[in-house]
Amino acid sequence: MIHAAEQFVPIRLNAEKEGVATAKKFQVRGFPTILFVNAAGEVEGRIGGYMPAEPFADQLKEIGQAHRDFPQLQTRIQSNPADLEAAAKLAAIYAMRGDGPHAAAMIAQAEKADPDNSKGALTKAYNTLGDFYQEAERYDSAIPLFQKAASTGKEPRDVAYAHLSIAQCYVSQMKNAQAIPELEAVVNAAGTPADMKKQAQEMLAQLRARGQQ
Repeated sequence: MIHAAEQFVPIRLNAEKEGVATAKKFQVRGFPTILFVNAAGEVEGRIGGYMPAEPFADQLKEIGQAHRDFPQLQTRIQSNPADLEAAAKLAAIYAMRGDGPHAAAMIAQAEKADPDNSKGALTKAYNTLGDFYQEAERYDSAIPLFQKAASTGKEPRDVAYAHLSIAQCYVSQMKNAQAIPELEAVVNAAGTPADMKKQAQEMLAQLRARGQQ
């Protein structure tokens, strides 16, 4: 954790006092929110809410790596627009930066090379852009992306994450009955990580307690 955090310079602002203008500028919708801003004033990543130490450290490493990789990936895609790996990684980075249009464009470009995501390179991009739309409460845009990740993903964690995200989108829209199959898919799938299975089971229990079967 300490090593991962050393690559960032922390600045703490109270979004209800001295940080009101900053929170508005960067469209901070919930607290706490950690923004990762580069020297040009551009957001390269954000973490909303509280997170256990291990996944938080993973997020720090991912955002730091994306910062380092971004220029090289741009050069690669300019040299070879058919570079599937570069396009997929750029899509995820643009989504992390809150740049939905560029992320969507990179996904479309990558899908030309691998329309069925047979190599699994696009799964992270689908989930990350889905996260961007979900946070913005654009559920009709988020759900199709998570569905692509769920149906074509290769890693159990990525697939489980997509199903959980779809369920959360439906619950946010008060469509609890449609969330049930997504949660059951997480619980019943082979290889689902224990933490995600537990989360799905807890959500299922809550929905069933409300009368959803």
